[in-house]
Amino acid sequence: MATRKKIVQETPENQTSEIKLLNLEREVKTMADTDIKVPDNIEKINRDEWVDFLNTTPDSEPTWAIVGVGITDKATDYNAEVSEEKWIIERNARKEIDSYALSSSVEQTAYKNDPVFEFIDDIRYKLGTGKKAQTKLLEIDKYKVTNKEVSPKYRARQWNVAIEISSNGGDSAKINYNIHFVGDPELGTVSFAEGKPTFTEGATE
Repeated sequence: MATRKKIVQETPENQTSEIKLLNLEREVKTMADTDIKVPDNIEKINRDEWVDFLNTTPDSEPTWAIVGVGITDKATDYNAEVSEEKWIIERNARKEIDSYALSSSVEQTAYKNDPVFEFIDDIRYKLGTGKKAQTKLLEIDKYKVTNKEVSPKYRARQWNVAIEISSNGGDSAKINYNIHFVGDPELGTVSFAEGKPTFTEGATE
């Protein structure tokens, strides 16, 4: 009995599939043959290169005190507000960042004569509200610096902030508080003279 041989007729659809397969094979080969290299000039940023200063005399000329004595961990939460919309002509939703509501939770061991602790503790003692619980904060990125060899200028943001006291005491002498960032920051740079920062508003990279 004779065997019938099935003949597959070439069609434009078959030819398109073969071309796609060949293109995919070439792409995989190209990826395999290409060296993926880490840039040679990368440099790890240390935690102490993110520096905050708090104005401890908000009712007069600024007195900037470094934030960090008695603090073992501190992060800033950005708390983005995100809007979502799904168009009828698309299967997936679109998302857009509308705004941020920055805040930072701090647990600080109490050290007498530390200007930041003394300022925060005064708000706690007087149950400060409104303007009595507000001041300014400098955020400094020490790894972003210009004029490094002459007069270093570091990228910085200056914020109005409100201090919310959470608790104090416990098993050890600690105070817990939240720093709430108010409105929009001023963008600029900070320079140092005798260890004291001076903020200059202006565009930075």
